[in-house]
Amino acid sequence: MFVCTSEALKATITPWGAEVQRRLKERGMTQTALANLLHSEGISSEGRGYVCELLRGRRANSKNGLQAVSAINRILEIPEEL
Repeated sequence: MFVCTSEALKATITPWGAEVQRRLKERGMTQTALANLLHSEGISSEGRGYVCELLRGRRANSKNGLQAVSAINRILEIPEEL
């Protein structure tokens, strides 16, 4: 039987998202700063919430999401095959 708890509903971060967070921390950057960089490169992002959703695997399959993932990989020097 499934019991609905706050832990069961918690969004989990993808392995790629964990790598992004690790590299942001290494560089002393925030998700907001990353969102601002994406926006300055012409990738429409709705701020930190958008980056947060990408790190959890949501919205990554949309056209804009794929562009954002590629841009994040380039900005943070993450190899495409992680």
